[in-house]
Amino acid sequence: MKYFFIFLFSSFLIIPISDASVIGKGLVCEIKTGSSTRDYPFYFYFKDKKNIERYDIQGYEILTMIRDYELSGTSKIWIEYFGTLNRETLEAKDGARTFICSVYNSKEHITKKVSDFISEGKSKNKF
Repeated sequence: MKYFFIFLFSSFLIIPISDASVIGKGLVCEIKTGSSTRDYPFYFYFKDKKNIERYDIQGYEILTMIRDYELSGTSKIWIEYFGTLNRETLEAKDGARTFICSVYNSKEHITKKVSDFISEGKSKNKF
């Protein structure tokens, strides 16, 4: 029995990271270097093993777009119309632009971040 538990524990250490490890998590990616016409971060939510929800802001509205993503080995994620995320450093690159990303553990956290950004903009606007 002792050897069974040792085997079981050690097998968890060598199993590669799967698609399931990102499903249900979210990212907020802010520009680090380069230029962008966006004045807000990129917001993502990993919906399933192929699709990611990207949240954009238009006026005071949240627009949700479904985009594809692919895991590249265990260290990179390619996101359609965005770029490649390094899972170890949480840096994403798209041509000359570099983004630094933060991980959130639920869709609610991501949608709250987007809503908070919109609310902050509303409070600053005088007209």
